[in-house]
Amino acid sequence: MFKLLKWFLALFSMEGQISKQNLQNVTAEEIRRERIKVEQTEARVNREIEELEKQKEAFFAKGVQCGSDRQKLQFARKVKELDAQVEARDRQLNLVSRNLRILHGVTQLKENERVLRDLGMEGLVNKMDLTELQEYVEKATVEGQFQMDKFNEILTSLDSAEGVYQAEADDADTLAILDAMNRASEYAPRETVADIEEKTETFDDDDCMMMSG
Repeated sequence: MFKLLKWFLALFSMEGQISKQNLQNVTAEEIRRERIKVEQTEARVNREIEELEKQKEAFFAKGVQCGSDRQKLQFARKVKELDAQVEARDRQLNLVSRNLRILHGVTQLKENERVLRDLGMEGLVNKMDLTELQEYVEKATVEGQFQMDKFNEILTSLDSAEGVYQAEADDADTLAILDAMNRASEYAPRETVADIEEKTETFDDDDCMMMSG
């Protein structure tokens, strides 16, 4: 568990000089193996905590079943002892967690170094002049904003034109009659499809003329 801490301390000799193994020449594979070991330690400590918690529950349950306070007190002391062990394991998990954070951080730095190394100085971005890039960005931004404003104006004009062709809304009196019809239909007896078809068949031309008038 303390192997990584010792490893970092070993990077510096007693005279303050960097030892042969430093962060620059530590490989990603070495870090990966160390991370696996730390993760295994974390899993082991977690299993130990789970087992201690089960023992605590068992002793507590036995204490509940005891008849005398003296017997209950003995089991209470057992629970307290196990609880102290759990706290000790929790402190170990805190160290393990910090250990893993360091390893993940170093891994990310190594990965960033690899990406930058692969890009090299021959890439397109590295060849760009910073001043020229800033001027280009400003110009493109202004032109882009101009185009967006123009598009917005065109869309506004199209939306206005579309409104001309929309059907007119019915007047308030017509809507009131429709509402009255709907309310009346709630209390009227329901007609079957056959009844409606029969009425439709007997609907003569005079009735049509009355409706159209």
